[in-house]
Amino acid sequence: MAKVIDASEWLPGFEPAAPQAAATPLPQVACDVFETGAPCLIDIAVALERGDMAGTDSGAASCVSVAEESSGVRPWRPEAAAQSSAERLPWPALDPEVISGTFSGIRKYEANVAAIQLLSSLESDKRIPADAERNTLHHYTGWGCLPGAFNLEQDDAAWVERALRLEALLDEETYSSCRASVNNSHYTSAPVIRMIWEAVRRLGFAGGHVIEPSAGVGYFLGLMPNDMVHASHVTAVEVDHVSGRMLRALYEPFGADVRIAPLEKCPLPADWFDLAIGNVPFGDYQVSDMTHRPYTRFAIHNYFIGKALDLVRPGGLVCLITSAYTMDGWDQHVRSYVASQAHLLGAIRLPSGAFEAIAGTDVQSDVLFLKRRYAGETPASDWLAKTKLPESLRAPRAYGDLYINAYYAANPHMVIGRVEKISRGYDKVETTVFSGELEPALKACVDALPAGCYEPEIRATSKVARDVVPAVHDSWKQGSYRIHNARIVRYLGCELVDIHDELNQQQRSRIAGLIAIRDCARELLEAQKAHGDDDGVMDLRGRLNELYDRYVAKYGWLSSRANTRAMRGDPELPLLISLEHYDEENEAAEKAAIFTRNTMRRVEEPSAVATPEEALVASMAWRGRVDPEYMAGFAAKRG
Repeated sequence: MAKVIDASEWLPGFEPAAPQAAATPLPQVACDVFETGAPCLIDIAVALERGDMAGTDSGAASCVSVAEESSGVRPWRPEAAAQSSAERLPWPALDPEVISGTFSGIRKYEANVAAIQLLSSLESDKRIPADAERNTLHHYTGWGCLPGAFNLEQDDAAWVERALRLEALLDEETYSSCRASVNNSHYTSAPVIRMIWEAVRRLGFAGGHVIEPSAGVGYFLGLMPNDMVHASHVTAVEVDHVSGRMLRALYEPFGADVRIAPLEKCPLPADWFDLAIGNVPFGDYQVSDMTHRPYTRFAIHNYFIGKALDLVRPGGLVCLITSAYTMDGWDQHVRSYVASQAHLLGAIRLPSGAFEAIAGTDVQSDVLFLKRRYAGETPASDWLAKTKLPESLRAPRAYGDLYINAYYAANPHMVIGRVEKISRGYDKVETTVFSGELEPALKACVDALPAGCYEPEIRATSKVARDVVPAVHDSWKQGSYRIHNARIVRYLGCELVDIHDELNQQQRSRIAGLIAIRDCARELLEAQKAHGDDDGVMDLRGRLNELYDRYVAKYGWLSSRANTRAMRGDPELPLLISLEHYDEENEAAEKAAIFTRNTMRRVEEPSAVATPEEALVASMAWRGRVDPEYMAGFAAKRG
C-alpha cells in the first residue's frame, strides 16, 4: 500500500521532529502536483527527504485522484504510468474522400467558415468532435490563395461581404494569424500523403517518435497507417492559431502532442525523433530564428529541412515536401549543408498542379527522403549540382537548354512527367508537366526507393516510466526537472522520463527544493506582468522569500557548486542563479531585487496620446500596422 504524504509546509530538512510513535496519516489533499505553487509540491519534497517515496511508483497519485473525482473533469494523465503501444487507441482514420475533389475559392471559404464556427462550439462545450464533425474540421484548407477573404477594399462586392463576415467571426489575434497564412497555407492532397507513408514503410519505418513540423489540421496524421499510429508517439507543430486549435481538437484526445507555435520558437529536443514528415511552407523569405544555426539564413522551406535534421536522431528519417528550388536552385549552399547532415535516399519530382485541386496552387515541388548521417560517415556530393536535362525528360514542345538536378538526371524515373519552360509571370522556368494518372506514377516512384535502409533505435526502457505530456504544458522547457507521482522526472522529448532511481537521497532533496523555488519565482514573474502589485503578488513574494530562506539555511546558496550541479541541464537554472548576487570569492550572496519589489511591470495599451506621432507609435505597437481608424480614436477622446 502506498504511503500517505504528511501535510506540511516545510521544505526538505525543516520539518519539526516527528514523535517516535507512528502518526495517524492525515487526510489526502485534493491537489495536482503539476499545479504551480500547490502545497502538494512541498509535501512531496518532504517525503523525498524522508525517503518515504523511494520504493513506490504511485506516491501522490492518490491525492491527484481525489481532485479528479471531486472536480468531475477527465484527467489528462494516462491511467497507467507507462501505457503500452498495444493499449493505445488510434485516432479515427481520415477518409481520403473527405479531402478529394476540386476546391474552388468560394467552396474553400464556406468550408473554412463552417469549420471555424464548429471549432468555437466544440471549445465552448469542451467536447471531442463526433465523426461527422471531424469531417467538417478536415474540410478546413487554410487561407492560401484566398487573399480576397481579407481584402475590404476590392471591387468584388460579394467578396467584400465575405471579408466583412470573416472579420466579424474572428477575434483580432486569430484574424491576424489567418491573414498572415495567405501566402503559404497550402494543404496536401490525399494521394501524395498516402504515397509518402507507403514510402516511409518501404524505407523500414514501422513506428517511433514522429514529428510533423507544419501540421495544418492534420492530414498527414489522419492518413497515417493505423499500425504506425499504435507504435508511435506523434508531435505536431502548427503556427496558425485556427489550424492548430482544430488539430488539437482532432488528435490531442488520442495522445498526439500538439504545439501551436512557430517551429523556431517551439521547445523541441534535438537528436530525439525517429521521423520528421510533412509539407513545409514555401517562400522566398527567412524565419526569425536567432540561434545562429547555419540554416537560419535559408529560405523558409529550406529552414524547415535544416531544423528537421536537427530534431531527428542520427539514423532518423526526414521525409518532406519542399519547393523544387531546394533541388534545382543554382546556388548549392543549401544542398551542401543538407548533404553534410544527411544521405539523400531518394527524391520524387511532383508535376505542376499536384496540389491545385485542394490548395489552389500549381507550385512545383519535390518529396525528399533523407536519412541523417552518423558521425564519421562520408557525405555524398553526386546530387549537389545542376546538369543538362536528359532528352528522355524533355517535353515534345520544349526548346533550348534545360537544366535539372543531377539526381533526377541520373534517375529520370523519379520525375513524374516531362520538363518544358513555362512562364511564371516574370520569366519562363523549367516546369514538369504530366497528363496521366498520378497515383500509379507515384506508386512506381515509391517502388524505386531503397528498401529497409532505416534501422529502429533500441531505447532504454528499464526503470523508465514515460508518460506523454499534453500540450496544456507548452510552457515547459526541454530538459526541465519536474515532480510526477512523487518522483523526480525530466521533461525530454514529449515525455516525462523517470530519473528518480538514478539519484541519491541528497540529490533528490536538493532538486525538489530547487523545483519549488524555481516554480514560485516563475509564477511571481508572471503575476507581476499580469496583475501589477496586488495582494496576490505580495503573497507570492512572501512565499518565495520563505522558500529561499529555508532552502539556503539547509543547503547553502543557490549558486553554490553542489546546488548548480544538482540542477545541471535544467534550462531555467539561470533563473535560479539570478535570484541572488553571488560573490564567488567570499562564497556569500545577497538576495536579488525580486524578493523586495516588482522587477517587471504590466504593459497596458494607452488610452490617450499627446501627439500624432505617439498615435502612430501606438498603432504600430498594438495593431502591427498603420490603422487610421485606431489612431483617429485618440483624437476623438481628446475632443
